[in-house]
Amino acid sequence: MRGHEAHQKVIDRAWRDSEGTCVYLGEWHTHPEPVPTPSSVDCINWKRKLKQDEFNGCVFFAILGTQEVRVWEGHQGGAKLLPLYLK
Repeated sequence: MRGHEAHQKVIDRAWRDSEGTCVYLGEWHTHPEPVPTPSSVDCINWKRKLKQDEFNGCVFFAILGTQEVRVWEGHQGGAKLLPLYLK
């Protein structure tokens, strides 16, 4: 987990301060490869977030590679990650 507690506190405070108008869209990180592929650790963390975190609708998980950006969509309570293709 990437600093789960501290990051969640920041997200919760932003949501409260915005009176519920600021929403969590997802997270991103980089991989040192041209076309990024999620690692097993990425998939485990993403699926855990889908089951445990509170959010409305869906969230996006982006990985920035050295040549391309790849994005996956997940829905609350689900374990399925849908790849989105950017053109």
